[in-house]
Amino acid sequence: MIGDIGYTRISHALAAIETGESKTIKLLDNITQNSHIDIDNKTVTLDLNGYTLNLNVSVPDFSEALSVSNGGKLLIADPQNGEFNVRTNNDKSAVSVSGNGSAAELTSAAASPQSPSYPATGTRGVYVDDGGAATVYGNVSGVVGLYITNSGKITVYGDVSGSSYGMQTSGAGAKEVYISGNISGGNISVYVVSNGGEVTVDGAIANGRNAPIYLGSVPKSYEDGVESLSKPGYLEFTDGENTVWMLGDWKTPPVISGRPILTLNTGYANTYTSMYSLFGSPAPIVTKISGDEKITWDSYNRCLNISAGLSAGIYEVALRAENEAGSYDYLITLTVVNGNGGIDDNGFPVWDSNIPIKPFTATGESGESLNVTISDISRLLDQTLGNNKHRSKPSVPCSDDSVCALRRRP
Repeated sequence: MIGDIGYTRISHALAAIETGESKTIKLLDNITQNSHIDIDNKTVTLDLNGYTLNLNVSVPDFSEALSVSNGGKLLIADPQNGEFNVRTNNDKSAVSVSGNGSAAELTSAAASPQSPSYPATGTRGVYVDDGGAATVYGNVSGVVGLYITNSGKITVYGDVSGSSYGMQTSGAGAKEVYISGNISGGNISVYVVSNGGEVTVDGAIANGRNAPIYLGSVPKSYEDGVESLSKPGYLEFTDGENTVWMLGDWKTPPVISGRPILTLNTGYANTYTSMYSLFGSPAPIVTKISGDEKITWDSYNRCLNISAGLSAGIYEVALRAENEAGSYDYLITLTVVNGNGGIDDNGFPVWDSNIPIKPFTATGESGESLNVTISDISRLLDQTLGNNKHRSKPSVPCSDDSVCALRRRP
């Protein structure tokens, strides 16, 4: 609702606000919108009125879910009275704020790649450039949690996580980031590439696979931090051009996060799970403490490798993460069920009940058609492709999230 005028869709209300205008939209119910929102050179204030607005964008929409530019603003009248959550699953940023004077406020942001096996680094929770500003009142996640190009400001009153980088900056200009909670990144938690970066973290900066902090091309360990004179109580990391301050205790107990329930069909090939998130400082060491020998922990890729050959049944795998601050046990349950075989669109055999069995014929040397059974397919492919065990295979399409968590290894 804008004033006394009601709208059936949030997109209709936004379209009613002209360029250069400033108006308030009041929610009268919970809303989920599945198409992106662009705020270009106008100011929109959301009166959430105790309700929730969920903006969820996925393919075939390949835009940022929320884009604010040219001095536009999307503000929240009362962040404590409702929620505005932004999500993408299309290899794009959940939120993009570009240009001096442009600003966005929201409750949370999460950007997921189309395929967990091939995460695009453009999948950013919040992206800001050229003087834009973003404020998030909750958590942010993405392949890269936060990203600033050239100049800008991001404020997060929650935690930030990135499967690759917790946050990253690039380009010239002043860049300011404040995080009230913790920040973690699979490779690097805080990656300040260019000059002019100032990052303040009131929580802890987790140790990534490479290092907790990079300033330019130089990694910084926790031992590189010194007691800050400008911010008493904080550890300070600097290279003379960029500075990171951390208040929280860098020694934090480990935590493993990911899918605890997985499903495979009998007859599957060698496969592996999507990556599990690993938190804690110093970097925890993960070991498998129980489970079938065909299921192993891959410490580099932070996933389970599952060899072919498990029969139908339930398999429990226990992992233990340990560091100086403590230990954490995590139980994963894999269920192998009887399923059908099939042929995917590229002609490779797959073993998933979600893949329909397609007719498969081959041509003999004299040109005649041969009926081929499912059991013959692997042998025929090996003969045709020269028994190349390193040929790539596509991911298995599926509709079951627990099955989608398992990606076929080449």
